[in-house]
Amino acid sequence: MNIRKTVTTMKTTSGSITDYCGNFIYADNQLITIFAGDVRIAPVNFGNSTYWKYEYSMKDHLGNTRVVFAAHSYGQPELLQQTSYYPFGMTMQQQNFYSRNATENKYLYNSKELHDDQLTGNTLDWYDYGARFYDAALGRWHVVDPHAENYYPISPYAYVANNPIIRIDPDGRDIWELNNRGHVVNRIENTEIDQFVIIDNDGNRIEGNTYEYGTVTERKGHKDSRDRNIAFFEVAGDDNATAIFEFFGDNYTTTSNMPVEWTHAKVGKDDSERNIVGTIHEPDRTSVGHYLRTTGYTLREVNHNHPGGSDPSGIPRQPDGRPATDDIRGAELYQNKFPNVKLNVYRSRIAYPDKGGYHPYNRNGFIPSVFTGWRTNGN
Repeated sequence: MNIRKTVTTMKTTSGSITDYCGNFIYADNQLITIFAGDVRIAPVNFGNSTYWKYEYSMKDHLGNTRVVFAAHSYGQPELLQQTSYYPFGMTMQQQNFYSRNATENKYLYNSKELHDDQLTGNTLDWYDYGARFYDAALGRWHVVDPHAENYYPISPYAYVANNPIIRIDPDGRDIWELNNRGHVVNRIENTEIDQFVIIDNDGNRIEGNTYEYGTVTERKGHKDSRDRNIAFFEVAGDDNATAIFEFFGDNYTTTSNMPVEWTHAKVGKDDSERNIVGTIHEPDRTSVGHYLRTTGYTLREVNHNHPGGSDPSGIPRQPDGRPATDDIRGAELYQNKFPNVKLNVYRSRIAYPDKGGYHPYNRNGFIPSVFTGWRTNGN
């Protein structure tokens, strides 16, 4: 995608021109930045000469660029830029550092580009989020949320419902491409929809449902208690999250040669409409629900799929003292903390059209199922 930004003032008609050509950025026809994944290649001034240097960024949990460094010629890291922020994104000027020999990295708060152009003697200081510009000094957008009617209690100009410590607004309107293990391999910025697309083993695209702007509100990565990678999406709306989870559960199956277990957790209060859909990219286990259980989330319902179409696994605690196992043991842990939590195993409706659906279970075992072919109470 090629985009041009032109900045002019009332005193001149020439101004400055910035061209965004894919991963290449030009300022007044001079190449100033190349992006290669998370690496930035930028010119560095050294005396009367200029050379190109690979730069790396360290970011916090909100995606804010904190430190930019490069490899020194002696093999030691060279600090190029250090930035601290107030909660809504203003930078703490007295605590910041910027090397004069480096090209300033303007992708700062939430990793969005800071537009600090001079207009009539004043600095703009707006962040470009793609769909809207954000003013960190005000903590407000400059245009209303296009779906403000869905959030009546919140100002249509408010940024992340006035809670920037734990939330970001990545623009939301994206297409997410996932490989056969559920890893995000590509994120395509889109100004119309949210969409998930699975890339199968042959490179073919399996398209899922599309959703309105802001349905997928955040993507996160964590480690579980066994140091396994957890990836999950925060999804607005119980129905939306159910559709996304079932799309994954229907397609990531043993019969499709892409077995991956996914979790759908309904979190927060009964009317919160908050949801997590996530995975640890394994074919026969998922620890996402238990990660949420132990990290401060309130669980209303936890569902996970079995790619091979099996029933809820394990046995309940036995009278002779033998402990519960597998899914039934997991139910004990959930219900010890959240007695009213609902638990289900999902079977693919595509792989098993006559037997697909949800099978409820709890700490006492299997709850009788209405679906033909599901095991009932362990029989």
